Amino acid sequence: METLQKNIKEINTDIGKLNSEFGKLSVELRNINQKTDVVEETRTEQTDIKKILSNIDRVLETNRKNQADLRTDMDNLGDGLQQVTSKIDEYVYRISTLNQRLDSIDVRLTQLSDIYKATTEKGKKEDLTVKEIHQKLNSIGTGLASLQTDLVGVKTEINSLNEKMKALAEKQKEQPKKKDKKTPTPSKKKETPKTPAEDIKEESKIPETPISVQEDAAEIPPPPTEPAIAESPPVVALKPEDAYKTAYSDYLKGSFQLAISGFRGYIENFPDTELAGNSQYWIAECYYSTMDYEMAISEFNEVVSKYPNNSKVPSAMLKIAYAKIKLNKHDEATAQLKEIIERYPNSDEAKLSKERLKPAEKPAKGKEVKKTKK
Repeated sequence: METLQKNIKEINTDIGKLNSEFGKLSVELRNINQKTDVVEETRTEQTDIKKILSNIDRVLETNRKNQADLRTDMDNLGDGLQQVTSKIDEYVYRISTLNQRLDSIDVRLTQLSDIYKATTEKGKKEDLTVKEIHQKLNSIGTGLASLQTDLVGVKTEINSLNEKMKALAEKQKEQPKKKDKKTPTPSKKKETPKTPAEDIKEESKIPETPISVQEDAAEIPPPPTEPAIAESPPVVALKPEDAYKTAYSDYLKGSFQLAISGFRGYIENFPDTELAGNSQYWIAECYYSTMDYEMAISEFNEVVSKYPNNSKVPSAMLKIAYAKIKLNKHDEATAQLKEIIERYPNSDEAKLSKERLKPAEKPAKGKEVKKTKK
């Protein structure tokens, strides 16, 4: 849960940076306005830009309020969130996609900044025509409108998380009542394994599956897990979901090397379980998180080739595309994104692929950007 809160705080930090960037852009816009006051034909465009910036400010303000509401809901859940940790995997993935979309916004901000600088430099020359200024301002307005659309998308994602957290809070209120009416043993048998999200829901084939979150937490030692790992007998007796939960906990803490060792151990000891494919996916995520994109691509490919029916395959393919973008292999990344859309047209990964393809196609069109409808 603390990791989830840290991720939310990171989103807040990123949005704060965006606010700073927008502030800088606003200053540059005012400089442009001062230099183009003598050109009557550009006054309307300048007013439009101010309106766009005002709209963006309103969107950001709404976004901040939504985040404040989300933090309040998380605080109200408190210790009860331990009983719904099976949802953490889903939230971590959603937050990851938000960070990726924020990265895309950063790229667009950089492009807009370059346009501003170019306009300012040209403004110093007497041969800058009214038509050129008009075209530049139109391009800036289009870019800002696109940014506004992306920010609305981020707000929607956060609202979705907020709604899910509220739903979990309602379920939490019912949990204590149910436990009072049942003995500890029956309650454990009726609960599904409390490991990350869809991973454990699909783990019904594992014999030792009936384990509650509280039991898991009691059996898994706190931070100092090294002594337990050093003793070979306990490792042999470790249940599949416990081994997976320990490795995943290391991943959430940012202990990526420990997580990689844990997930590889899981695959070696429990190769025929549903979570073997998920373990391979999180090994790749560990490398991606450490920016070792070549290794990440190799490990994600293992998910696709060795576990073709695993639910993580679409996500693995998407992260392969992202890693190739980081390595400036844009043609390969584009082909990968299109393959995701073709193979999984109704998936969230297909939607993210379509969004990622838009900025990828934008630079190739050059001056025709202003004609593109967002």
